[in-house]
Amino acid sequence: MQKTNICKFIEIKELEPLSIKNFVCETNPEIMRRESRLISHRAILVTGGAVNFTVNESPLLLECGDLLFVFEGDNYSASPISDGATYCFISFVGSRATLLFERFGINRQNRVFTGNANMIPFWNDSIFASSENADLSAEGVLLYTFSRLDKAAIPHDNAVVQAARIMDDGFSDQNMCCASVAYELGYNSKYLSQLFKKSRGVSISDYLRNLRIKHAVFLLDHGIESIKNVALLSGFKDQFHFSNVFKTMVGTSPTEYKNKS
Repeated sequence: MQKTNICKFIEIKELEPLSIKNFVCETNPEIMRRESRLISHRAILVTGGAVNFTVNESPLLLECGDLLFVFEGDNYSASPISDGATYCFISFVGSRATLLFERFGINRQNRVFTGNANMIPFWNDSIFASSENADLSAEGVLLYTFSRLDKAAIPHDNAVVQAARIMDDGFSDQNMCCASVAYELGYNSKYLSQLFKKSRGVSISDYLRNLRIKHAVFLLDHGIESIKNVALLSGFKDQFHFSNVFKTMVGTSPTEYKNKS
């Protein structure tokens, strides 16, 4: 089998300084909860369980494989919400850090990147290796992590808009839920729900429920007789659950609503 050589020419640039301050594997919940004002940037990878981070008073729920960037001057703390919750972080400073943030579109509005569980073994192997070359190891991990980020990652505002569009177009799909919308956008479901509620004032689940009930009312107003069919066409798997939700939101049961129309 013939193999093809690959050669990629790299433009030679004068490198800006990048200084690594520390490389930490955090497992102690008490230390996690200590709030501090950062004097350097941090790249944080959740390596086990789930952790609720608070950055500048905003909660960010991250799960295993999620990557968070916090910046110099941020107020920051963390609280584990599952047994065995752990995370690693690399603290760093330097003008090259600014260039890297700009290159990959990382900022205070776009600081979370999901789906990076494949990086965990590399981070763990590097931090538990010999400390003799810890500076090189940490810098290598940090630069590798930057290199693996998707430059087309969806900014938060666009994620909310796209989540709403997905639900507007597909609410009749009985399998659509917060988790499926988040999966389609490549986001952690709890984190996307937080973004959506902060932007729209309503949770993804409530937004989806409102769409389905509005459509059910439309179908009843236009002569659909079967309550079961109305439920199915509106995205509900169960007729009885549909009837309960309908009565809670509309104030009357689907049958009573139909008979009054």
